[in-house]
Amino acid sequence: MTRLIYHALIALFLACPLAAGQQTAPVQPKAPPGFQLNAQQQQYLDQVLAVWEKSSDQVKTFSCPFVRYEYDAFSPAANIASNIEEGEISYQKPDKGSFKIEKIHRWKAESVEPGYQGPPKGKHEHDKNAIGEHWVCDGKSVFQYNFHTDPKQLVERPIPPEMQGKGIVDTPLPFLFGAEADKLKARFFMKAFQALDAKRQPIPDVIQISAVPKKMADAVEYQMVEIQLDRRTLLPLSMNIIRPDSSRSAYVFYKDRVSINNTIDRLRWATLFATPSTPLGWQHVIDAPNTQSAAAPQAGTTR
Repeated sequence: MTRLIYHALIALFLACPLAAGQQTAPVQPKAPPGFQLNAQQQQYLDQVLAVWEKSSDQVKTFSCPFVRYEYDAFSPAANIASNIEEGEISYQKPDKGSFKIEKIHRWKAESVEPGYQGPPKGKHEHDKNAIGEHWVCDGKSVFQYNFHTDPKQLVERPIPPEMQGKGIVDTPLPFLFGAEADKLKARFFMKAFQALDAKRQPIPDVIQISAVPKKMADAVEYQMVEIQLDRRTLLPLSMNIIRPDSSRSAYVFYKDRVSINNTIDRLRWATLFATPSTPLGWQHVIDAPNTQSAAAPQAGTTR
């Protein structure tokens, strides 16, 4: 997710305009099958996005625990999550955020007898030694805790000044943070409809929005995003991110544990989105576009 957010924040500033006299009219992408809406479908989508935008505009702070199911593209057990991860996502309008995986359960397959044709056997087991994904955005940089290097690294990816203060809604995951309807429609082919369950039966009071990227910066990261909203509150219930290699991440949000504009959380927000200090023994690495990554001269010191 950190990679997705960072790429979106800098994408507009990495592209160079054509020289004078070489400019051409932009090619309008064609809607893929299933996203060529008739007038009634377009009207419904516009209505959903307008109400969602109005509702989201009232959200100043947001925090919600979730479960993320990770599915590999070519796993023999494609319908079984390789990992089940528990975490929390938090947001402060317009441009501060936190994402942390607290616990990871890995699929452990069981051996089967030769010739076995049934479903895969196994179970998910808690990996007590696993350290999950963790990033923080303080509005000026995205900080990622990289536990897999030696020494460990706190990677800082500065947000270009032109993008600071414009909001996390401009990242590839605006669906959680309520981007403006016009921005969503500029970036995605979209459709809205009543959500269906696994048996293709309507799910009461649940709206699904499916979106396919229009822009290459988004398309290289994922091929489709599907999000389900509570019709009454317009809060996210689940989100499915399908990548170009057909692997996917499925999020389920705990709607009964969501915290919105909670004044009790103010002290927590102050520390949650603060610029992180480099942990003792770690390197502070700055990863900026068009520059070489550089480790801080005194790794492990407090910033």
